[in-house]
Amino acid sequence: MVSDGEEVTYGKLPKKSVNTGVVTTKNSSMVFLAQEYVLHDAYNLRTLSMLKSEAQKKFGNDLEGVRNIYFD
Repeated sequence: MVSDGEEVTYGKLPKKSVNTGVVTTKNSSMVFLAQEYVLHDAYNLRTLSMLKSEAQKKFGNDLEGVRNIYFD
């Protein structure tokens, strides 16, 4: 999560563990990386939603083919 462009909090919250593994940093490189990651996801979601029927034809109804990064 990047809320102010100056600090990032990242972690995985497992369902059955007390060890969350969450980290918070003000390292500008990590903040930039997190912001770009979120933007990249937003761009992809927008593209897939605008091209939904074409994307479903190419990747399947649930877009499962998008997640196949090894290109059979």
